[in-house]
Amino acid sequence: MAMYREKNFVNEVLSVYAKDLYLKMFTARAEFATTHILMRDYARRTIELALLMDSTILKTAQKKRTKPPFKDGGIRKWGESEDKNEHEYRDGNHPFGFDWGNYTLGRLVPDRSPYQKPEEFKKVERQIFWRLYELGYSLWEFGEIDKDIARSDRSMRSDVPGKTERYGKKYCWISFFELAGFREDKGLLRDRYGDVR
Repeated sequence: MAMYREKNFVNEVLSVYAKDLYLKMFTARAEFATTHILMRDYARRTIELALLMDSTILKTAQKKRTKPPFKDGGIRKWGESEDKNEHEYRDGNHPFGFDWGNYTLGRLVPDRSPYQKPEEFKKVERQIFWRLYELGYSLWEFGEIDKDIARSDRSMRSDVPGKTERYGKKYCWISFFELAGFREDKGLLRDRYGDVR
C-alpha cells in the first residue's frame, strides 16, 4: 500500500508539479522566469527531485535549461540609481538598516573586505537602490512606519518571539536575491569555498 501511495504521489503530483515549474520558469520566454536566486533554486531543486524519481519527465535539452547559468528570464538589464534620500534617514528608517549594506550586500562582491567600498561594491549599491525604487519603495511612503518598527524592535525583550521587519528591509531582500541570481549567471558570485557559482 505504501509503495502504491509513493508511486501515485510521484506520477500524479510531483511529476506534474515539476513539469509545470519547468514550463512556467525555465522555458524560453517563460512567464515566471526570474533572477531571484531563492525562487529559482527552489524550483530547479524540486525538478531535480522529481527527476530522481522519474528521469523521463523532461528531455535532455529541457533538463539543461534548469541548470545555471541562465541566459534569460528576470531582470537582465539592471539600472543604477543613487540613494535619493542619502542625508534624510533618521531613527532606523534607512532601508539597509544597520550594517546590512556592509555585510549582507557585500557578499555579492567577492574578495571584498568589510567596510571597503571598491567600485564594484558601489555599483551593486546603486543597482539595489535602482531596484528598490522600481519596486515602489520610497522614504516618504515607508519612513515613519519603519522608524516605529525600528523603535519597537529595539525595545522588545529578548524572550519575546517574533520580529517585525522594516518595509525597507523587505524591499532590500527582494532586490538582493534578484541581483544575486543575475550576478550568479554572469559568474560574479563565489560560494563559501571561493569557487565561482
